[in-house]
Amino acid sequence: MKFEALTYRHFLFIGLFIWTLLCFGAGVFYWFSYDNQVIAFAKNTARTALNKDLASRKWVIGHGGIYVPVNAKTPPNPYLKQIFERDIKTPSGIPLTLMNSAYVLRQMIESYGTLYGEKTGVSSIKPLSPANKADAWQGKAIQYLSKNRSIDEYDEIAIINNEKHVRMMIPMITEKSCQKCHDPSENPIGGLRGGIDISVPLKTFYSLTNSALKETFIWLIIIWIVGVIANIIAFREIESKAKQLRINELEKIKNYQNMLSLVIDLIDKRDSYTAGHSHRVAQYCELIADAIYVDKSIVKKITEAATMHDIGKIAIPDSILLKPGKLSDAEYELIKYHLTAGYELLLKVDSYHELAEIMRYHHERYDGSGYPQGIKGDQIPPLARIMIVADAFDAMTTDRIYKPRKSVKEALIEIEQLKGIQFDPEIADVAIRVLRNITIETTGQFPKTDIEQERLAYYLKDQLTGLNNHWALESLLGANRQTKDYSFATIISIENMTDFNSQYGWEKGDILLQELGGVLKNLY
Repeated sequence: MKFEALTYRHFLFIGLFIWTLLCFGAGVFYWFSYDNQVIAFAKNTARTALNKDLASRKWVIGHGGIYVPVNAKTPPNPYLKQIFERDIKTPSGIPLTLMNSAYVLRQMIESYGTLYGEKTGVSSIKPLSPANKADAWQGKAIQYLSKNRSIDEYDEIAIINNEKHVRMMIPMITEKSCQKCHDPSENPIGGLRGGIDISVPLKTFYSLTNSALKETFIWLIIIWIVGVIANIIAFREIESKAKQLRINELEKIKNYQNMLSLVIDLIDKRDSYTAGHSHRVAQYCELIADAIYVDKSIVKKITEAATMHDIGKIAIPDSILLKPGKLSDAEYELIKYHLTAGYELLLKVDSYHELAEIMRYHHERYDGSGYPQGIKGDQIPPLARIMIVADAFDAMTTDRIYKPRKSVKEALIEIEQLKGIQFDPEIADVAIRVLRNITIETTGQFPKTDIEQERLAYYLKDQLTGLNNHWALESLLGANRQTKDYSFATIISIENMTDFNSQYGWEKGDILLQELGGVLKNLY
């Protein structure tokens, strides 16, 4: 649970980081958007002022210029002296002088203040007055407008006196009345005459919109705080529900594991051989895996898988599971089903999936002649190859009803002979080394208790007398080769049963045999 708590905190930190990144990104986006808005506002102001000046210029041009009283502020323009009637007098004798559009615009620029500190200028390609000569920026703007006649304006952001400004120019086009002051041969109608430009400082616009910017960032901070709180609450709720789901899931897994344990116990009670067999195979797998792998978790995995490798035998009928002799083809096919049954049982728990894949292949053979899938060599999972050797070793060194056990030496010789056929050669070599000095406890499948005897009665007892049959005798004699429990046998022969049955009937004969069986049970 501690690991899960750390995991959820990790996701919470990631969520908060992403939320913070989004809010910060929104702030950065708004900052640059705000900067663009300020620039756009300044450009609109510049465009409005220039269009106003251009309209004034057109009005002046449209009237061929205007006459104004001569004074110190508006002296006669020496660059217009070639114009007839540049200077006239009113009937009352007041002297007037002609002002062309450039003269008017310059007077307007010099005489009237601006709202945002903007500065307007007039420049020409071939000015009459040196005052209208283009500076470096104006020359660049006029050149651009001259090459791009379809463009209505030229603008850029410029630094003037260490302050950021928007500079903009709109073109002045030569009209018919312009030729009154300018040489028609050098200034054709419709040609670019020059431009009216303006520089607008952005400082004023920034100061006007700072309060709105501050308010926006305050709201962003509030939204970020609310989002952080919401994230914490949401993740705590998710963590709480996830923990509860995990508890429920662990409870389900625990219950299923308990059920599997009960199934294993039940198998132990059904088959005394299988009980010890599973634990011994687990022990042998642990020894072999420990000699191959440094990682103890792998050793633990194969040990757990070996403990449950025969769990599928719960689905096999006693008549086949306990048969003390060779199985028929049909019975053999049915007993092979214990692999599928065990595999499906273990798949019910996610944490057992790997164990299921190991136990599923413990009856495969290295040469591909095994079951259930007939895979071979490296196609068989490595841990399953270990279990194949361990399972076979225990089968060889354990007494069965239908055959006596081999010694450890004999079993290891057989493993050596079957390398590359049934067993992985490398794993077989390791098994031979680590199992060489192992001590095998004397075990057998022959029934030891009354309950075990009753479970095996179908195979080991005569149905009429209840005495052990020839299968039981063969099993005892086979086991006695190892145990040496018996040194002689007494044979009791019943004669003339055919005559007895003929004289007294089969039913009387059965009763006689049952009574004889009871006497022998009481005596022995």
